[in-house]
Amino acid sequence: MLHLGTAKRKKLWDINTGWHCSIIGTCLTTEDLRALARKLHVQTHQDDSTDFRLHGHFVQACSQGGTTAKLLQKLLDRRHSAAVRRFAKADGPESLEEIWNTERKGRDIPGAYWALMSHPHIETGLGTRAYGHIHMLSHLVGASNRADLDTLRSLETEVRTLSQRLESETARHARRMEDKDREIANLERQLVAARSARVNFQAAASAPAPANLNGEPDPDQTRRLQESAHEMAKDLEKTHRRNEELEEAVSSLRGEVRALESALLRTVHSEETGETDLCGGVGDCPFDLNGRCILYVGGRLANVHRLRELVAQWNGELLHHDGGMEQSLDELPSCVVRADAVVFPTDCISHSAALKAKRLCRQSMKPYVPLRGSGVSSFVAGLREKIGDLGPRDPGLAAAE
Repeated sequence: MLHLGTAKRKKLWDINTGWHCSIIGTCLTTEDLRALARKLHVQTHQDDSTDFRLHGHFVQACSQGGTTAKLLQKLLDRRHSAAVRRFAKADGPESLEEIWNTERKGRDIPGAYWALMSHPHIETGLGTRAYGHIHMLSHLVGASNRADLDTLRSLETEVRTLSQRLESETARHARRMEDKDREIANLERQLVAARSARVNFQAAASAPAPANLNGEPDPDQTRRLQESAHEMAKDLEKTHRRNEELEEAVSSLRGEVRALESALLRTVHSEETGETDLCGGVGDCPFDLNGRCILYVGGRLANVHRLRELVAQWNGELLHHDGGMEQSLDELPSCVVRADAVVFPTDCISHSAALKAKRLCRQSMKPYVPLRGSGVSSFVAGLREKIGDLGPRDPGLAAAE
């Protein structure tokens, strides 16, 4: 008996010519044939039957052993090299058929078919049976085309709907960012005014005390200036505190704008490119939640659906508890148990719900993130800031769910 170590795999022109049609049609795509036709300068009429003519041309060339057949052989071997290596373990017709029967139930039927038909140990009976499997499979594929076309039409309609929704969301986010920019500009103007007032106060404080006609300090005017200076000192202290609050607000708003812009750009990119697994490559996401579950307590119900979609795009899951508006606070502990982290907007949650959420998180040693506001930008910025503190997803918790 020959072994694969010494036997050579069959070339296209050595294979039964009756199998060439199924090999070319199954193991190479229409794009493969078009690319090879351009390389060989094959001329065909450009109409609805162009692909059929190319198929016939290459099937006929298989048995001639010329340049076209050699290029087809090279393309098939390169395209299905992994399957060829799997079939290389077969040392006889029996083991070859066992591998074929296993492989044809998997996803790589084209590769398995080429590896079988070009194997040195293939016999006519096995080749005929494999040809029959592929032949009947082509009938099943043809019968399913009608259903596939209906599905395609439905998907095209859904894509149009999603595109319209994306345009609406893009415009809405653009308006929100314009509002944020105006708010930042207003806060910066207030900061400039406060700093100017501080400079004026310092100049007044350093001025010499007024004198009377005798050249001596005027007690009444000095007292009034001292009272005025005392009031200005109080105002200055208030201004300092307000400045700190404004600077913190400006910094927070800028961070939210950057986070929102990043999330929006990634969402637009995924919709334009059709990449549904946005976080399959972590580099294409603002961050990757790694399957973690986020509990959102309180907030505005109108935003919850949008937040849930964002978290899903970032490879996570969002739970929501309305903070006691319609759901009982007694349900909050079970929600916290399921979550890896808890977030809540400080401007849209009851005091009791916020305190209970914090207490439950401390008891269960889970992080919680108070958000500056209930908008999408605050949510994105809060997660971006705290994502490194969330820790890995607990596999035991995932299994329990």
